[in-house]
Amino acid sequence: MPYYEIYLTDTDKDGDLEVHKSDCRLTSGKIPFRTIGYHLNCQKAIEYVKTIYIGKTIDGCKICIPECHKR
Repeated sequence: MPYYEIYLTDTDKDGDLEVHKSDCRLTSGKIPFRTIGYHLNCQKAIEYVKTIYIGKTIDGCKICIPECHKR
């Protein structure tokens, strides 16, 4: 089961928060981050993040979870 994180200062070009797997090469060494924890898949991780950041657009990283990258 993958472990997910979001980087609070790392938004995409549209200002969306992006969910990453903890071993994503794009986020290596970046801070500050918030751990999202273990989830069955990226869809479940994104659903969870949406309950925390209500009103924000949440997307998946195009590199580490391309199946959840929509924008």
